[in-house]
Amino acid sequence: MSENIYRKIVEYLKSNPGAMPREIADALGISVGMVRIALLRLRESGYVVRSSKGGYVVKSGAEGVETQGTAETGTYEGVRKKVGGGADTRAGEDLNALREYVNSEITALRNEVSELRKIVESLSDRVGKIETEFTLLMKSLKTERKAREEPSVLGEEAIMRVDNARNRGISVDSLVRTGNYVIVGNYVVSQSFMEGFKKKFPIPLREVKNLTKEERELLDAMVSEGLAYLHAGKEYRLA
Repeated sequence: MSENIYRKIVEYLKSNPGAMPREIADALGISVGMVRIALLRLRESGYVVRSSKGGYVVKSGAEGVETQGTAETGTYEGVRKKVGGGADTRAGEDLNALREYVNSEITALRNEVSELRKIVESLSDRVGKIETEFTLLMKSLKTERKAREEPSVLGEEAIMRVDNARNRGISVDSLVRTGNYVIVGNYVVSQSFMEGFKKKFPIPLREVKNLTKEERELLDAMVSEGLAYLHAGKEYRLA
């Protein structure tokens, strides 16, 4: 490894104390593996130390190391001679540095995968909830649409005998499920018509003749079903 790389790394750390290997590599345009190997040698030769946060800083008193000592130990070239004697030794150190780098990258990737798995699980839960809400919304919209359409099923009639409705092919059960119709005795009755008629109670007996045909039919059905009764022979009241 050239002396120039060691020099650049030390100079970068002087300006950016606490820098991480990847940051140094990106800034200097060299591989992270090469930076880690260089940092290992610089640490062993006393140029740099690890900071408390995991990055690297120039060791106090090492800034002027180039002008101190002999050529063997006082220059960046001396780093290679001081740390490793022969090619086999340097190769072993390089291999250890690369192994350390690979292990750290694997650990980082595992952490990233773990975080991604949590994100995916969270998104999966959210998607499940959205799908459930969407299904409920669609059912609600279908019900509302059906409710808007079915009030006209009986035409202009607000009350009809159940058997007549079925003879016309009308599903009485479907009408009732919309909430727009109710069954009173043998009649299917519009809910709005039913509520409007209830507001007329109590109905004096003498006023019954003034009711419409549909209202008299509904009154008879309500009395038959125990929903209304004749009180004291004078007026009809809701039960």
